[in-house]
Amino acid sequence: MAPWPPDSSGVPAVLAASRPGPDSSLAPLIAAAVLPLAAGSDAEAVALAGMLAILSGLLCVLAGLARFGFIAGLLSKPVRYGYMNGIALTVQRWSSVSPACW
Repeated sequence: MAPWPPDSSGVPAVLAASRPGPDSSLAPLIAAAVLPLAAGSDAEAVALAGMLAILSGLLCVLAGLARFGFIAGLLSKPVRYGYMNGIALTVQRWSSVSPACW
């Protein structure tokens, strides 16, 4: 049996997220933003999703350098529940419009 983690340098353990959260809920939002712009092209969808990821990462780095981390503490439970409900409504809307997309 292979050892876990597969990389013994410890880099994945250091870079991995330690807090549980709605990270997997980003996929429907990215799909909702990218699919209409991709016009059916898989290569275009991958390029747009990659560009969105890079721009989001740059924005997060800039916010960190500007010390805007305190804003995350202002998000209450109702705001997070509203976010998750928005994800559910987005998935429901897109799956009812085009079931083939999901």
